Amino acid sequence: MKWIITQIAILLFSTNVFSQLPRYLFLSKDYNKEFSLYKAKVYALKNLIDSTNELLKFKITPISGANSGELTTLIFESLPEKKIELLLAFYGNYWNESGVTYTGYAFKNIKKSQAIQILERVYQIANQNKKFLDDELDEGNICYRTDGITFLIYNVWGATKIRVFWNGFDSEWDSKSLEKTLTNLKSKI
Repeated sequence: MKWIITQIAILLFSTNVFSQLPRYLFLSKDYNKEFSLYKAKVYALKNLIDSTNELLKFKITPISGANSGELTTLIFESLPEKKIELLLAFYGNYWNESGVTYTGYAFKNIKKSQAIQILERVYQIANQNKKFLDDELDEGNICYRTDGITFLIYNVWGATKIRVFWNGFDSEWDSKSLEKTLTNLKSKI
């Protein structure tokens, strides 16, 4: 019996230590709001802030992270300019030619007024077609495309799910995350 336990322990240890996959592969989808906030600061510095020698104040507020961990929403505010934008943080796992996995991420920024229009439209589509989605349970699907983003709306056991496709990323979102993001975005001046 000791021999079997020893063999199992050696097998588990060697697989964990010598594997080409990351040891924490099962935690690799755990992209939380704090991680997205950390990455969003660099994105804002490079893409959203004008390069000047002046002091510039800005805020980035993480709003909602999808349960899948593949999509996080944040709100960027440049305080002197009153510039407000929605940041969508996309995450996904990829494999290179050698079979090594790595995590890719990208940000999509959308001006506040346009973001509100897009999110309200997705929310409206889901609510107007609730009967169709409820009757078909994961068979009925609705597709909406705008600004290079594709939204696939469907129900799984009565819960509305939204898959968001952009730039090679495929992220799952739920209706509660959509509502929370929309509410927070509307509350900004």
